[in-house]
Amino acid sequence: MREQREGGEAIMPNETANAGAGEWRAGWPVVLAAAFGLGATSLYFYSLGLIAPQLHKAFGWTLAQITVAPVIISAVNLLASSRVGVLVDRVGARRVAIPGYIAFCLALAALGFAGPQLWTWYALWALLALSFVFTAPSVWTSSIVGAFDRARGLAISLALCALSVTTFLTPRIVVWASAQESWRFAYVALGLGMLVAGAPVIFFAMPRGRRAAATPAPGAAPPAELAGVDFATAVRGLRFWMVATTSLLIGAGVGSTVVFLPLVGLARGLTPSDVAGAAGLMGLAAIVGRLLSGVFLDRLPVRFVAAVIFALPVVACGVLIGAHDVAGLTLVGVLLGVSSGGDFNVLAMLTGRYFGARSYAAIYGQVAAAFNIGVGVGPPLASLAYERIGDFGPVLMGLIALFGLTALIAASLGREPS
Repeated sequence: MREQREGGEAIMPNETANAGAGEWRAGWPVVLAAAFGLGATSLYFYSLGLIAPQLHKAFGWTLAQITVAPVIISAVNLLASSRVGVLVDRVGARRVAIPGYIAFCLALAALGFAGPQLWTWYALWALLALSFVFTAPSVWTSSIVGAFDRARGLAISLALCALSVTTFLTPRIVVWASAQESWRFAYVALGLGMLVAGAPVIFFAMPRGRRAAATPAPGAAPPAELAGVDFATAVRGLRFWMVATTSLLIGAGVGSTVVFLPLVGLARGLTPSDVAGAAGLMGLAAIVGRLLSGVFLDRLPVRFVAAVIFALPVVACGVLIGAHDVAGLTLVGVLLGVSSGGDFNVLAMLTGRYFGARSYAAIYGQVAAAFNIGVGVGPPLASLAYERIGDFGPVLMGLIALFGLTALIAASLGREPS
C-alpha cells in the first residue's frame, strides 16, 4: 500500500522501511535513555501496594491515608507539567531530564525516612513530586517524538518496556529488601539503585540540543518535527479533552487495580512471595502488550488500538472478583500486564497523531498529568470504598464500568488529522 507525501507524491513501501531504519541508526540511544527514565519514575507506583501494609502495621495509618500520597504528585504535575513541557520544547529534553532524574532517585530513597508522624510521609511525597515533574513521561517521549516518525510507535513501545521490567522487578526487590531490613531499606535500595544504574546512561545517551532529528533515507518524506497545533489551539478543541478524559480514567483504573492486586491476594490468605510473583508477572506480560501495541499503532488507527487496550482490564477485574488462589491472581496479573503495557504507548500516540509534534511536550504533559491525577485519586478512593463496604467485589464492579467507559470514549475520537 502506498502512502502520500504532502502534495500528492507517492511514498513506496521500501522508502518507508529505509526511513525507519535510518531513524533507528540515529535514534537508538534516545530510546535507551528514555527507557531508564521511564523505568525509574514508575518505581513509586509499583512498590506502594506491597509497602502500604507494612506502613499500616508499623504506624497504624489507614490504607486510604497511605495510598492518597500519590495525589500530591498528581496535583503538582497538573500545575507544572505544561510549563515544564514548554521548557522542554524550547531547550531540549536533556537539560531538563538529567537533573530531574538525579533528584527523583534521591527523593525516592528519602521515602525510607518517613514516620512515625503521618505528615512526614506527605512531606517526602511532596519532595518526590517536585522532582517528578522534571522527569515525567512527557520529557522522555518528547525526545523520541523528535527522533522518530515512521517507527515512532515501536520506538515509544520499546522505551516503555522499561516499565514492564520495573513492574516485574520492583515487587521482588521490595520483598527481598523488607526481609533483609525493612520497608525503609526497600525505598533506599530502589532509589539509589536506579541512580547508579541509570544516571551514566542518560548522561551519555540523551541528545544534545533542542530536539533529536530523525534521519530518513534519501528521497523519503522529511520528518514532521514542527507539524501540528500549538498548545493553546489544542486545549480549545474537544479532542484534547476527550484524550485527557481517557487518560484520567485509565489512570484511575490502572492505579486502583495495580494497588488492589497485592491487597486482594494478601487479604485472601496468599503469602507475600506468591503475591509478588503474580504482581511481577504483570511486567513480563506488559512487554508483550507494549511490543504488540507498538506494531499495531504504526499500522492501524490509534483510536481502535486504544479502545482494545483500555477494554482488556474489564476481563481482568471480572477474574479478580473470584480469584482466591495463586492461579487466579496470576491470570489477573497477566491480563493487567498486557493492558498496562499498551496504555502509555496509546496515550503518547494519541497525542502525537491528533496534535502533532509542534507542541508535543506541552500537550502530552497535560495528558500525562491527567493520567497521574487518576493514579493519585483512584487507589485512595477505591481503598476508602473497600474500607466502608468491607468487600472488594463492588469496588471491582465499579472499575469494570470505568474501563468500559474509557474504551468507548477512545473509540469515538474520529479520524486522525492528515
